[in-house]
Amino acid sequence: MSDDASEPGDAFARLVAAIDAGRQPLGADDLRALSGESEVLEQEARGRLAALEPAGRFAFVGELIDSMSGHPGLEFTSVLRAALVDDDLSVRAAAATALATCETPGATEALLRAAASDEEDGAVRIEAVASLGEVALRAELGWAASERAEGVIPALRRIAEDAREEPALRAGAIAGAAVAQEDWIAPLLDDAYGSDEAELRLGALRGMGRNADDAWIPLIENAFGAADEDERIAAVEAAGEIGSEDAVPMLLDLLAEPGLDGDLARAVARSLGEIGGEEALEQLAALRTHPDPELRAAVAEALDEAQRLDGAFDDAAAEIFQ
Repeated sequence: MSDDASEPGDAFARLVAAIDAGRQPLGADDLRALSGESEVLEQEARGRLAALEPAGRFAFVGELIDSMSGHPGLEFTSVLRAALVDDDLSVRAAAATALATCETPGATEALLRAAASDEEDGAVRIEAVASLGEVALRAELGWAASERAEGVIPALRRIAEDAREEPALRAGAIAGAAVAQEDWIAPLLDDAYGSDEAELRLGALRGMGRNADDAWIPLIENAFGAADEDERIAAVEAAGEIGSEDAVPMLLDLLAEPGLDGDLARAVARSLGEIGGEEALEQLAALRTHPDPELRAAVAEALDEAQRLDGAFDDAAAEIFQ
């Protein structure tokens, strides 16, 4: 490590230079210098970001996001909080998306503030609500003890139930809140699914998958026949998330439809892989030679996922993976 590698300002400058020059990978020591949560670091990041052009700020945030996936233990809460108040909408939206992965109290607080903001363009609020959905899931699983996530589900509920909010924002809040095992979730999902608003129906279907209750399978299967392609895909993905083999026959019926849209076919393949079971796996295996290369790739991923999820196979299933 160089003498000044731990200084955030110098690390920021070196990382900007590396990004401008197209150098990869970025320096691990400098990335670590910007990782963490502190008011001093946040103020430093605001000043440094303000000195860049909007495209440079967006590129910098994007590189930090990529770095978090490649360096376990890194989280750029302070830098992303600074980016969340940037003048440029695309920078703010990227920061709101990335904060979902930080798992810190500061990230949760920033996302709650962004979700409740009154800015005219709703893109940042939508991204913040989606990120809060990830925090809510970790909290429901007991993985968010250090994130101060107790206010997340109530915040999502307020947005989900507020008819004055835009449907797209409410839809994200409905899906995010649905992980909570509380009595008000089922009526919320039922009402949204029965709405005339396409966005709310999508939010309800995504919420049903995240809620992971077999009781939603009949409604989900009903949506397999929806006129809207996005709704059909959301229903198929929800069936995969729930993982009930009761959905397999109708998923296979979908897969057999002549002229099935490629996106929907790939979603069916992925869901069958998530659900598993001998019948689903045999049908997937039969598609390994399908003429559509994207569907073949989806099938291969689905079979890999099924093999990963299942610790043991009977003889028939084992043959499929040979």
